[in-house]
Amino acid sequence: MAIEPAILSLIGHSFISAGLFFLVGMLYNRFGTRDLALLEGVGLLLPKFGFFSVYFLLANMSLPGTIGFPGELGLFIGLMSSNEIAGFITLIPLVINGLYNIKLVTYLTSGTVSERLKVEGAPDLTDDETFVLYLCAVVILIFGICPDAIMGSQRGFIMGLTELLSHVQ
Repeated sequence: MAIEPAILSLIGHSFISAGLFFLVGMLYNRFGTRDLALLEGVGLLLPKFGFFSVYFLLANMSLPGTIGFPGELGLFIGLMSSNEIAGFITLIPLVINGLYNIKLVTYLTSGTVSERLKVEGAPDLTDDETFVLYLCAVVILIFGICPDAIMGSQRGFIMGLTELLSHVQ
């Protein structure tokens, strides 16, 4: 069964998405836009922002060591054991997601910095923003390295749920 990896993926998604949305909101507050064409190279001007962007985008790709990896791997193994064709089909969006994230990291952290960004001279992350992003990043890292820390307490519930659902068929 892939119930445990599914729950782990849901928890991971919540922290990774929170970090990414927080970063987008920070950009919007400083530059008044979410247009990527205007934000090329912003990571060069804002190094803390660049670091967290790379970290959360790599976590979004389920890089080993992040919370997404054990969840995605478990889901993939569970799906492959029940339906190999569906398992291979699920690789398509994973590859597309990875390519998009790599392109986005490259775009935000390298290239020609827009003159508009240079003129505005926006500050990098504040201490409060850095604290919030560190909290999300630490959770992503700890549960990525040791997923049993979160799933160990849920096993009894998951077993009971699986047993209940097996009688519904």
